[in-house]
Amino acid sequence: MRFRTKMILIYTTFVFFIALALGIWYQSLSYKQFEANEYQNNTLLARQLVNQLDETIKPMEFVPNYLLSDVEVLNAIRILSREDIKSSLMEKYREEATKAIRLRLQSYYLLSNFRRVIFFNEAGIVVANISTLGIKMNNEITIQDIPWIDELENSRGESILLGPHMDDWQVNDSDVVFSSVKKIQGNNLGYIEVQKDYSKLEELFQLPNHNIQVVAIMDDQRLIYANFDISKEKINELVKVKKLEDKKHLNPFNQKELLSYDTSSETGITVYILENIKVIREDAQYIIQAAFIIAGVFLIVSGIFVFISSNFLSKPIQALIELMEKTHLDNMDLSIEDNEQHNEFKVLNQSYRRLLGRLNQSVISEKKLLLLQSQAQFDLLQTQVNPHFIYNVLNVLSNRGVINGDEKICDMCSSLANMLRYATNTKDSMTTIEAEIEYLKEYFYLLKERYLHKIEYVIEVSDTIKDETVPRVFFQQFVENSIKHGFENVSKTMEIYVHGYEKNGYWYVEIQDNGDGFSENQIETLKKQMAEFRNQILVEHINIELEIGGMGIINTYGRMMLFYKEEFVFEFGNNDEKGAYILVGAPIKDESRDQSV
Repeated sequence: MRFRTKMILIYTTFVFFIALALGIWYQSLSYKQFEANEYQNNTLLARQLVNQLDETIKPMEFVPNYLLSDVEVLNAIRILSREDIKSSLMEKYREEATKAIRLRLQSYYLLSNFRRVIFFNEAGIVVANISTLGIKMNNEITIQDIPWIDELENSRGESILLGPHMDDWQVNDSDVVFSSVKKIQGNNLGYIEVQKDYSKLEELFQLPNHNIQVVAIMDDQRLIYANFDISKEKINELVKVKKLEDKKHLNPFNQKELLSYDTSSETGITVYILENIKVIREDAQYIIQAAFIIAGVFLIVSGIFVFISSNFLSKPIQALIELMEKTHLDNMDLSIEDNEQHNEFKVLNQSYRRLLGRLNQSVISEKKLLLLQSQAQFDLLQTQVNPHFIYNVLNVLSNRGVINGDEKICDMCSSLANMLRYATNTKDSMTTIEAEIEYLKEYFYLLKERYLHKIEYVIEVSDTIKDETVPRVFFQQFVENSIKHGFENVSKTMEIYVHGYEKNGYWYVEIQDNGDGFSENQIETLKKQMAEFRNQILVEHINIELEIGGMGIINTYGRMMLFYKEEFVFEFGNNDEKGAYILVGAPIKDESRDQSV
């Protein structure tokens, strides 16, 4: 498949999914906004219904206070509360008190606004206004026959709202009513009930949208109104939502419902508005159509843009492909005329030229590296000198030391064998700093046995750098040079200090002595040789033949340069007081290199 076709296909696919995601995002966002608006509208509706319900209930709660504010009514109630009120001696007083209360109950305000207003007490006295609706009063009902009378015991003189219930005072078939009942404060003074037809609540909660469910609940979970069959479990669920004070759109117990509510600060009644999410989204079907239209327009416009831009961009790429097909080792100088309209292509062409140059340099470097690696491996092979024979000789000497009871000879043979085994290992040309330090300790042990008190040494290496990779038989060469050249004209005790540490992302190992140090001529000669070596390897790419068996400063410097490239530290010089130092280091790596030198 051609590049241009691939570009069109890829970008078209990408744009398609972008358009699809855009449509889904727009639909989701629109649904959320629609639900948020519906939630806001339902919250306002709940607040409106709460206000209307308050306006309905407050006059009912006002009636008892209105009656009790009349002195004649209050005196009549006190007379009717006497224990002997039903005796023949009190008949006249009973009739006059009953007449006084009924006279107030027959006011136009009470008759026109309420179904019925009833006064009753524990003595069995019942006084009610005569309903204009022709509803007959059952005066034989006693206070013990009223099911909700116990709810008034702890009311403390406050009116109690009773939800939908059958009219207990009606003869024969009872109508459904809702009431406000007040227990008169005093010694068994009685009760005043104010009734309204339940149809008044139904008219109040009548909504144009039949998909909306309305529930009105008191604080004590008593149901006031519901326009659907509601279970006790559902009532408990709604009360829990209010206690959570979670003003989220969705019912946390039923994610398929949009839930709004508002609570009256005066009556404590909470009106809940519930609406099915599925129904809401069915009313918002136009959102899906709009989302498809937006996604389609975006897809068409983007497709046209992708087609035009792919044609424009593929021309310079095609030219570069043709150039690459024509390029060979004998015509590496071919190039394409730069076009100012294609700055990216100009950069790409230049990068391609630089890539050819780096490739050529890499080929040369690889050849040199392979040659140097072969030389280093041959160098190590030359140092073996039949190691099995040497090990056998060391075993003979060690056994002789055992026979003669000389443990020093055994220990020295063991150390020398360990050193030979480590140095002649041709499998791995690289090792860790920790292994090198162990090798160095074996070497120092043999030196100590040779020079006794004339040599002292200290090795301090941080644990953080012990796993770093270095060439094999690395640090021992510096110590050997120090012993061989630094103390030629010195008779004092030789002191050598090996210090390894980490600093600024590099590991460092410094070797110091108290010998003669480097002469100025030696320093200049070494720096000149190192510069020549560096130039021959990195600039002139000349084959360097390392000295067979050579492990001096220049040889070690070359091994570091081949292994660490240009990221290493190699310093040497004289201490301020006496002696010389050599400092080597390299960046700390997470993974050890596996390149051989």
